[in-house]
Amino acid sequence: MAPSPFRRVLTILAVVACASGSVLALTDPARADRSPRAALGASSTIAVVGSNAVRGSAGGGGGVEGVGGRGGGGVGVGQVSWSDEFTGTAGTRPDPHKWVYDTGGRGWGNGELENYTNATANAHLDGNGDLAIVATNAASGSCWYGTCTYQSARLNTLGTFSQQYGHLEARIKVPSGAGLWPAFWALDNNVNASPDPAYAEADIMEHVGNEPGAVYASLHTILPAAKMSSCVGYTLPGGASFSDAFHVFSADWTASGVTFSVDGHPTATRTRASFGSAWTFDQRMFLVLNLAVGGSWPGTPPATTTFPATMLVDYVRVSTSASPLIAPPVVVSSRTGGCDTAR
Repeated sequence: MAPSPFRRVLTILAVVACASGSVLALTDPARADRSPRAALGASSTIAVVGSNAVRGSAGGGGGVEGVGGRGGGGVGVGQVSWSDEFTGTAGTRPDPHKWVYDTGGRGWGNGELENYTNATANAHLDGNGDLAIVATNAASGSCWYGTCTYQSARLNTLGTFSQQYGHLEARIKVPSGAGLWPAFWALDNNVNASPDPAYAEADIMEHVGNEPGAVYASLHTILPAAKMSSCVGYTLPGGASFSDAFHVFSADWTASGVTFSVDGHPTATRTRASFGSAWTFDQRMFLVLNLAVGGSWPGTPPATTTFPATMLVDYVRVSTSASPLIAPPVVVSSRTGGCDTAR
């Protein structure tokens, strides 16, 4: 379908804004009539954050279904190189040929309060085609502050799967409650080296329960040249909460940069040019799913937060190619500095 005159004008303005490093915000009333994308709101705006964003096609990103029916999003670009649909008997572990566990209560660089375990009570298939990552408020294990107050799980694919570039996507329903911190992200394969001078972290989705309608995406390195405001968020319209339904979170990663999307709509683009010599995202990276509790960003859960709290993951899918980087056509809001520290 040919782009509307309004869309063509926005594309030109977006490129101008990128070149100047400015933020462009314009209302696009046509978005109100689009389905299923209309679920993201009729008053969405164009916003380009940072400089030198690369223009490209908005098509082929996959995952536009997002809200509502199960499993309809999917990877829409390239050859599927890896996936997990989390089918299996309720109460069983996720596939050990795909997922391994990070365990312990060392705070993970953010002063987190949970003890990550490999117990099925904290990570299991729910029998409905989902992975359930469950945080409880049971006191057990040794944490950096004493006996751990919370138990949860952090799973990753280090040693089972990693990839350089491509489209990374997961369909997730986050739990509700202040102090909770679910995430879907990727890390470089050398993350356990000390030091890891080429540290690379791509946070495809981070959600803190204190902000029920917002999710954040960012790129992190530990090199001084990348100490910049890299965290960008998207807020659902109309006071909706991300815990109300499943949503699709994805990243299109190329040698030129990374575009993050929510339900098929780009929310932020981070470019190689904007990082300069601090760009470390040309190496193979593995996937991480976790549900943190507390920490420097969300803070300690108040008494109103209900446990157990469950993060549901319908699927995780990766393809070998990505959509071109594009100027993100949705409402975004910037945080000062990064969402979290290197972890």
